[in-house]
Amino acid sequence: MPDIQKLYEEYAAQGADAEVAVIGVAAPETGGEASAEEIAGFLEENGYTYPVLMDHTGEMFSFYGISAFPTTFMIDRQGNVYGYVSGQLTEEIMRSIIEQTLEG
Repeated sequence: MPDIQKLYEEYAAQGADAEVAVIGVAAPETGGEASAEEIAGFLEENGYTYPVLMDHTGEMFSFYGISAFPTTFMIDRQGNVYGYVSGQLTEEIMRSIIEQTLEG
């Protein structure tokens, strides 16, 4: 998660002109996940400031067919899913995926 935070800070610093948005999604109390309050506390305790959607109903996880944690999706400006990767990613891999997504 520190790598995600680093990328978030980098792109957030670009303001409205940023080509990348970093958004997390958590599923409180699903599949062994903690409660929304515990997740929010963990994020705050560890200094993670990127936005995290709390998917209380599991709708997002179901819609995107997420079955592994974490799963990273690359979605273009038009909302098209460019691709996804299951499992933890390094900063280097995330940067490569971002570049590939921006290049189309």
